[in-house]
Amino acid sequence: MQKQKTESKALRDLLTTDEAVRYLADHGLPDTTAGMLSVRRSHGLGPKFLQRGRAIFYRRADLDAWCRERLAERAREAARKNRSASRD
Repeated sequence: MQKQKTESKALRDLLTTDEAVRYLADHGLPDTTAGMLSVRRSHGLGPKFLQRGRAIFYRRADLDAWCRERLAERAREAARKNRSASRD
């Protein structure tokens, strides 16, 4: 019974690409698309993912980590632009 609970929780934490797009939009990255995730997957730049046959899945924890990285990157970029603008 315990193994079954663990497996069902693990499956609940796996999101399809479309679910991952919605999840990321709800967590601060509304411009993320399924196509963008696909391209990033192929270049090794996106969030970690699992592949089962042809199906792609994302763990919530991996999406959270990637989202934090992207938001931090955007904040650094905005700060850099502000510094450049204030020098002009």
